[in-house]
Amino acid sequence: MCRIINSFSRYCEKGFEGKKQIILVIIYFFLITLDLFTTWLASPDLKYESNLIVKEFKLKWPHIIILASVFAVGLSLLFIVFSRKLAKKMNNFVYPFDFRHDTFLRFIISKEILPTFIVTSAFYSHIFISSCTVVNNYLNHIYLNKQGSPLINIATDYVKMETFFYPYLFLFIDIITILLVVLYLARRYYKLFQIYNLKVAIPPRGQIKVSSEKI
Repeated sequence: MCRIINSFSRYCEKGFEGKKQIILVIIYFFLITLDLFTTWLASPDLKYESNLIVKEFKLKWPHIIILASVFAVGLSLLFIVFSRKLAKKMNNFVYPFDFRHDTFLRFIISKEILPTFIVTSAFYSHIFISSCTVVNNYLNHIYLNKQGSPLINIATDYVKMETFFYPYLFLFIDIITILLVVLYLARRYYKLFQIYNLKVAIPPRGQIKVSSEKI
């Protein structure tokens, strides 16, 4: 999983300045759309929908589409705004001491870093969780509606496992995904800490540029 996250991030960083966020947002909205579509394939009447919010509030398709859209737009905007805002501020060496802390923990929980770290972690996590959800929905669709599919054996085994561990399988996948993303991003932020901590001399203004691509 860590290797997938690392490869995915490196691929997105090959673009020009500012393009990483746009590419990620496009991929994110594509996955959200696939999530909704595969959910409709597997359970048009939402009879087999396992989302606790949908089940608890007995949401219908219009509510689900609106909520998913609002959430996706909101999280995407926060991701873009916070990433670029932090990158812009860190490039302003008039205020270098805002980012210099004697420990990595103080650096990561500082008011300049923590909001972006949380938003970025949530965004990356939801990308990979949505990917897992799409696979889950499609395998359930095959099991319920496509008995002649070449993937029926895989789908059957998966549904049996899903049923056996329900509802803990999804919770386990979500927790593991979030932890891996947080650990991966923490490693990337540690590189920023090495630049700005007290052990590193302040470089001349304009010598180092921190791109929002790296956040």
